Amino acid sequence: MSKSHSTFFLFLLLCLATIMTACQRESITDPGHLVPLTVDENPDLPAIEINGTRLHAWALGEVGNPVIITLHGGPGGDHMELQKFEVLADSGYRVVFWDQRSAGLSRRHNPDVLTESMYLEDLKQLIDYYTQSPEEKVILLGHSWGAMYATMFVNTYPERVKGLILSEPGGFTNTSMLDYVKRTQAISLTPEWSNDLVWMEQVMSPSAKWFSTEDHELFDYQYLIGAGITLQQSFSDKESTGGYPVQRFGAMVGYHLRNNTPYFDWTTRLDQYTSPVLFFYSELNPGYNQEHLKTMTEVYPNITIHRIDNVGHDLMVNGFDSVLPIVTDYLKHR
Repeated sequence: MSKSHSTFFLFLLLCLATIMTACQRESITDPGHLVPLTVDENPDLPAIEINGTRLHAWALGEVGNPVIITLHGGPGGDHMELQKFEVLADSGYRVVFWDQRSAGLSRRHNPDVLTESMYLEDLKQLIDYYTQSPEEKVILLGHSWGAMYATMFVNTYPERVKGLILSEPGGFTNTSMLDYVKRTQAISLTPEWSNDLVWMEQVMSPSAKWFSTEDHELFDYQYLIGAGITLQQSFSDKESTGGYPVQRFGAMVGYHLRNNTPYFDWTTRLDQYTSPVLFFYSELNPGYNQEHLKTMTEVYPNITIHRIDNVGHDLMVNGFDSVLPIVTDYLKHR
């Protein structure tokens, strides 16, 4: 063997030894290797503690300004799809961004606490945290599952909400949600809630038993590279308009919140909510045909509807320039 070959061979051995040593010290499943750290693992992230959990949350804008609570999609997504609305802080509002329980970079929980009642209490306490008094009303701004979440809350606590901005909720009842999922499945394998019905059923069902309920990093990673990756392609009946960003999915909540709430109807008191509601839907999402649009909007007695053209379900990101002036005008009267 020549001297140059010997040197190269020695170099390879050193590299291999280094890699093996590193593998002994660290595992790919150690926190932070597969997905970003949560607030329990990264103390530098802004966080609040309410209702027995620790949430990745913060607010922009002066204390005392009218409060806008953003509600991201999923269940299990994160705040990034609504982050462009931070500009509202420059218009005299206090805008709250947060990742919901077991979602985004917030604390992970076991399935038994991922329930409708727990999510209602989380939002109630979040509102109390960011308002001056329990009597102060807020504006809710929700997209997709977040718009469903906002409606669930208004149906239970209408007195806490003075303004409501909804963007393409999937359904306010179990029936309307399943109808919507069927239509979206026709043009995309695993969008939003149908992620739960297809991909997550394979990964998380008791018959599969791929991971234990403690393996949040692995669950979240599988979700991101499997079902969740379609969020980079907004489901539409034309070529993707860009999708929307996400840091980390909460796979547990994406599966178990649905399973823990198999039959729901969040329309039982909406006829009593007479404050103006602002409703957005997109041109390119075939899930939003005229029949579904009617079903979703007729439950509110005072609603204004806007279609955002040339985008799909990513309308709050890639249709933001069209959405913002409408939102700004609505807020002037709230």
